[in-house]
Amino acid sequence: MINIAPSRTLMERTPAFLGKAVLLAGFGFALLVVGVACAVFPQLAARLAPFLVLGVVFFVALLASKDQPLSERFRLWWLSALIVVFALWPTYMIIKVGGLPAIDARRVIAGLSILLTFYLIVSRHSVAQALLHPEPGPLKVGYWLVTFYALLRIASCAVSESPLFSLITVAWEVLYYYSMFFIAAIFFRDSSSAMRFLSLFLWLALFISLFALVERITGKNPLVLYAPKLEGLEALSLALAQTRIRDGVFRAQGTFENPLLLAEFASMAFCFAVASLLWPTTKWIRFVAFCCLIICPAAVWVSGSRAGFIALGAGAGIILMLKVFSSTKNTTVYSRSMRKIGFLFALLGALLVVTPTVMLIAQGRTATEGASTQARLTMLRLAQPSIEESPLLGKGPGVSGGVAGIKTNAGLTTLDNYFLAIAIESGLFAVAMLAAIFFFTGWTVLSALLSGRSEIPHFLAGVAGVMAVTVIFRSILWIPYNLSFVFLLTAITLGICSRIKIEQSK
Repeated sequence: MINIAPSRTLMERTPAFLGKAVLLAGFGFALLVVGVACAVFPQLAARLAPFLVLGVVFFVALLASKDQPLSERFRLWWLSALIVVFALWPTYMIIKVGGLPAIDARRVIAGLSILLTFYLIVSRHSVAQALLHPEPGPLKVGYWLVTFYALLRIASCAVSESPLFSLITVAWEVLYYYSMFFIAAIFFRDSSSAMRFLSLFLWLALFISLFALVERITGKNPLVLYAPKLEGLEALSLALAQTRIRDGVFRAQGTFENPLLLAEFASMAFCFAVASLLWPTTKWIRFVAFCCLIICPAAVWVSGSRAGFIALGAGAGIILMLKVFSSTKNTTVYSRSMRKIGFLFALLGALLVVTPTVMLIAQGRTATEGASTQARLTMLRLAQPSIEESPLLGKGPGVSGGVAGIKTNAGLTTLDNYFLAIAIESGLFAVAMLAAIFFFTGWTVLSALLSGRSEIPHFLAGVAGVMAVTVIFRSILWIPYNLSFVFLLTAITLGICSRIKIEQSK
């Protein structure tokens, strides 16, 4: 017998109608206030626009409340759009219309993703639950690490000499990096998302590496040549031109702002390629992985990055060790513990063996490369007094270049160490929290591979290599744009490992 619930009477539905009516009336009044403010103070229009859009999304979400899960197809297309735009759209390809803020595709896709997530959190109970109550285990730890790190960055704005400038700096970080972690933790924490990330990342790396090789051969980058020349961004154009030549040799940068970003991206893809060839996977992924195994080191070479070759070796070495110590079947607690100890001893031995080679590469082959290494050491010395003076909250986001930066021959100030910049700006606890995000993800991958329960071991092993690459490049590069990929990967990986740990405890 089918039970049919009686329809609600008008009196029963009246409170809900009245509540929505009050909300709409309040929104209409707020819209009127914003409109009057924009009319009286036109310069506020551009700054108030994001809040107006957020308000519209909020009220539409309240009116369209339902609890229907997103389809897998939509989620994968969403993830694909993020990866493609972050990889292919150069940060210097900026569009500016009138007095509106400068925009580019990366800002658009990140902003739309945040708006969509906000809409789904308000309108769908399951999405709100996924955000407020993450799966226990590694993902929940990752939530706390990223949250505390973001809060430390925000708190350090209070001690800045220019709090508004520091808040704007952190707001961009939230848009590009921290939000990507939470979006991925809510919607992309499954194996299908992981495989879409891996395959698409490899295909993009193949395309970008080939583009960089053509750039090196022709000595021209059409993206740079046809980038809009905007007033107030002359320093950016000068920086682009300066980083492209070293010792008379042209350095390719592909679709990125700096050759080192190309080297970092290619090194990440190389890790996934190595892992995909060491573990079983589909034939198409093995094909593109084999191509990337050859072409990605070439991309690192044409970028002129010494750290790139160190990162290639470090990432590949960690993946090879994971292959040796990982298991293909369920293991006992004792077996996993012994494998972890063996892995750590092997890692320590490898570090002792390769350290002399790394030091030799750091010295450089030419006077220019040697001067680059010396400049980074000088930055460490310049930063020391500031860190000692403000070790807890630092000096405020966005000020590190003025504290420990060095002027180049073109008159631009550069600080080539992301960890050092965070230490100056937000204190030592923030640096420890950032490093903990990377190392915890690597350790979680190790535990998952040793358990023998992972369905996609090549993805997890590749992520371990990517974390090593990230730590190396963050030590010699301040430009953080590839961190969007890292925070996406971190959330996807921790979500998968949380499910493995839950299954392991059953």
